[in-house]
Amino acid sequence: RKITTSEQKNIIGSRIRQLRMARKLTQDELAARLQVNGYNFQAAILRIELGKRLVTDIELKGLCEFFETDPNSLLGYRPDSPKEEALKDPFIRRF
Repeated sequence: RKITTSEQKNIIGSRIRQLRMARKLTQDELAARLQVNGYNFQAAILRIELGKRLVTDIELKGLCEFFETDPNSLLGYRPDSPKEEALKDPFIRRF
């Protein structure tokens, strides 16, 4: 299925925003702290939070390390939740 520009490109953006705000960081402050190996997160954080940008595996790893969490948590998976709960997520339902 072809992804159009109007579709959400990630499912972790809202969780990244929640975690950032809980630490009382601006997008620029978060980007500055995540800037590793020449990646420019300045414009990326806004687009990630809005779901308009894909997140690479390297970026996901960096976000998990910074927020001291795991990918499953950012993706909305909980090991103790039944499969039916996961299926309520509109992104997961499509697959």
